[in-house]
Parts: sequence; C-alpha cells; structure tokens
Amino acid sequence: MPEDTDRPMRVFLCHTSKDKSVIRKLYRFLRKNGIDAWLDEEKLLAGQDWQIEIPKALKESDAILVCLSNNSITKEGFVQKEIKYALDIADEKPEGTIFIIPVLLENCEVPERIARWHWVEAFSERGGEKLIRSLSRRAETLGLTISRAPLPDAALPSARKSPAPQTASQKTPQVIFSAANPNGVTVQTWADIEFVKVPAGKFIMGSKLTDDQAEERETPRHPLEIPYEYWIGRFPITNRQFAEYVEWTHYYFNWDKDWKSKLDEPVTNIRWNDVQNYLKWINATFGKDLPQGMSFNLPTEAEWEKAARGTDGREWPWGNEFDKSRCNSQEGGLKHTTPVGAYSPRGDSPYGAADMAGNVWEWTRSAYRLYPYSMTDGREYLDSGKENDLMLTPPDYYVYGYDEDGYYRKADPVAFGKGLVVRGGSFSQNAREVRSTFRRVSSTLSAHEFSTLLKQNNMADTYLDTYYYKLQGFRIVVHPKRIVTD
Repeated sequence: MPEDTDRPMRVFLCHTSKDKSVIRKLYRFLRKNGIDAWLDEEKLLAGQDWQIEIPKALKESDAILVCLSNNSITKEGFVQKEIKYALDIADEKPEGTIFIIPVLLENCEVPERIARWHWVEAFSERGGEKLIRSLSRRAETLGLTISRAPLPDAALPSARKSPAPQTASQKTPQVIFSAANPNGVTVQTWADIEFVKVPAGKFIMGSKLTDDQAEERETPRHPLEIPYEYWIGRFPITNRQFAEYVEWTHYYFNWDKDWKSKLDEPVTNIRWNDVQNYLKWINATFGKDLPQGMSFNLPTEAEWEKAARGTDGREWPWGNEFDKSRCNSQEGGLKHTTPVGAYSPRGDSPYGAADMAGNVWEWTRSAYRLYPYSMTDGREYLDSGKENDLMLTPPDYYVYGYDEDGYYRKADPVAFGKGLVVRGGSFSQNAREVRSTFRRVSSTLSAHEFSTLLKQNNMADTYLDTYYYKLQGFRIVVHPKRIVTD
C-alpha cells in the first residue's frame, strides 16, 4: 500500500526539559513552516504512557532533531534513551538519508555518537533557513512538501543569553516608502508582526458639520492630542497569523470554509472574545520582548484614526480624492477580501499603515460615544466597572410587559452587549464608508448570543445586520499598558 503523502512532514524534537523554553520557540518555528512537530507537552494526552508514546512517535517521525546544549549533553536519563532509540532507527535507513539532524542551541561539544551528522547552529544568522533546507530535502524523498520557507535571515531560537531581554526578538528596523510619505517610515517587528510608529502629538479627529459625506456620529471635527507614541500593525491580522495562535492554544474558532486558500488575507468573522483571547496569548508569549511598559492591544478609536489619516485631517489615508485603485472597496468590484498589502504603498497612510480603507472592518477598543472624543470619559476604559454606560441598546426599543397592577408598561431597554466602534469598512462599503472618519458600532456578543436575544424579545433579524459584522477583523497596536486615567 503506497504511503500517504497528503500530510505534513512529521519531525520529533529530542531535548532535555531544562531547554523547554527554547524548544517551545523551535516548535512554533516548525509549525509556522507547515511541519507537524512532536513536542511532548503538546502531543501527550493525560493518562497516556509516555514510555510507550515517545518511542512510537520517534518511529513514526520523518526526521528527528536532536537539540543539543550544555544541559542536554551532560544530562542523564530518558533524553539519552531517546537519542539511542533514534540512532537505532537511523541505522535502518538507506545510506545518505537525512534523518537525524543535530541542532546546537548554543556553543557546546557534540557527542561523538552523533558527530558524524552535520549540525545546524541555532544561534547563527541563517540557522532557520539551513534547517528548513535540510528538512525540505528529506520531505522531497518522501513525496511530501513544506508549505513555506522562512525569510532568508530567519534564525532559530537560541539558548544563549541576550544582553537586552526586552528587545531580544526584534528584527532590525527597516525603512519603507509610501505614497503618503515619500520620506519613508520605520517598520519594527515583534511576534513576527510588522508595526509602524505613530508619534505623540495632536491630530484632527472627526468631520466637519458642513461635510456632505459625514454622518452626525462623526462630527464635529476637533483637535485631539495623544500624549504618547505607539506602534500600530502595518496590516490587519491574517488567517496565517491567527492560525498560528489557534494551533498553539487549540482555540476553537469558526473559520470561513476556504480560509486555507487565503492565508495572507485578513482573518474575518472575528468576535470580541476571539480578540481578547488572542491578546492574552500574544502578551503572555511575546510581551516580554516589548519595550518596558508596553503591551499588545487593540487600538483605541483615536489611535486608529490618527494612524489612518495623519495630522492634516485628510479624508482617506492617501489624501482627499478617492481613488478605487488604492483600496479594496465596493467601487473596485472584487466582492472578496484581498491579501494584506495588495494596495501598498499607494494606499498607505502617512505612517505606512496599509489596508485602513476597505478590505475588512476592524475592531477598536473604544466604546461608542458622541464627539468630541475624550480619552478620559470612560470610552477607552472598558474594565472601569461602569458597564451600563457602555451597553449597546437600539434606540427606542424596550421590553414591554404587565406590571403587578395589570398595566402594560415600558420596562428596561434591550442590551446587546457592549457597543464598540469598528473602523475602516470592508470590500462591501463604498467610498464614503471607507473614509478615515467613518464610524460604526459592533456588539461584543457572539452570533449565537445575539440571535438568542432577538428571539427572546421577538425582534427583527435586521438588528443582527446592524450590529454584527461577519466581515470583521482586527489589527493590533503596541502602546503603554495604562493609557487612560480613572
């Protein structure tokens, strides 16, 4: 019976428990490259006999990475049994087969029994590229493929100590050029996500009362100062990036059926709980790599608008004249999402942020309130305890019922969770609706919770269309951990 080739490559990670933190990063690196890596804490189930499961996994692997450090080469115990078992399997392979790959996590002596195989130095500049090349060669002999290769400068995780822990995972900042800023903007990378810097200072928020395109909710136009600099995601979070989180945490998510064919397009159907769980994960996993006092978060409404339009009050990220060739909106006629950056740099904002007009709606962390915008009126402080001030209630819709005296009276308003602002519009919105000032309100409830509430109160399904957007994604920012005052 021919071997199944419609599967990912299986790679076993042989390591000592003292290197676990580094091995977790290596596991993540391999998963990002489409490899089914076997890591005990991820693969072993409660109640399984590890002395049976580990040898079984070794035997079923297509390649074995023997991860070496000063911890592992002097460690007695099961890790040495793993290496011995791997050597026994390797002896059964045809001569010249790439099967055992030593991976040096730091400078250390390579044990004599595995020294005949050329090793990869994880701490070298191109360690990641070299490892993927070797695994790709092995995959080809098995009729398998590795879905994508890393960037040429990709380095594997290293057990070496970094002199600057808070910036250990940053890549060297690069300069990009946008149509709105020909002088170039700086791009910084954290958690393999690109960010562009927005400086502290004043900008113009909202629209003029005399603007024919403006809705009342986006007026009046007014100056607003953001007193701190921050970094905003250059692009919305993609299916590929969100899938990494889902795979790592086993989070249940309601994917679009064809999402795997759109890995570099924005993830959609994102609800509030999805965002909050993602933020908990990315801060726990990568927060230590940020500058001191900073964290990953959703942008506030003010942060989003300043990043989208700069300081001069322009209508769209690129200027005051609409151009359908600069964004994915209704006028373009595509009727579907496009890969992030497809309209960059022509559609970029002055700070180099792309896709801020059209493609998908984007969450902010600001509750919907009227203008003028204030950073201290509670709209940015969602855990302030003043829940009733943030609840989303359709205008003039109340629950009616009979009171104790038999009279039919108006009771409490129906609340659809918190009402938060979403920005940017999607590919279904027109030029007016993808302006940098256009605001809509979205419910924090899930689709199921929302539909249940409608049925309980005999409300029309049109409310779901008004306060729930399937074409909704998000981008994140790096900003001060505490951005408002009580």
